[in-house]
Amino acid sequence: PGMMTGQILGGTTVMQAARYQILISYFIAVSSFATILMELYLALRACFNSRGVLRTDILQKRDSKPTFLDILGSICQGISGILNLRRFRESSK
Repeated sequence: PGMMTGQILGGTTVMQAARYQILISYFIAVSSFATILMELYLALRACFNSRGVLRTDILQKRDSKPTFLDILGSICQGISGILNLRRFRESSK
């Protein structure tokens, strides 16, 4: 809405401003969808083995609610595990 208002106040036609606004909304929706797909792909690669069985060795029992730094550390460990697994698979070929 802010961009559309700025364009209208700047002298652009209402239709042109609306087209830009729709385009920006479309790009936001597409990037959100792409992010969801990427996160899902990474989670499936990290949590399931090649036969589709849940890897219970990566699950942790927690006694308390994790802090933000705990979550960030877990994400970094998961990403490094995926990268190391990919390197292992490439080197074993």
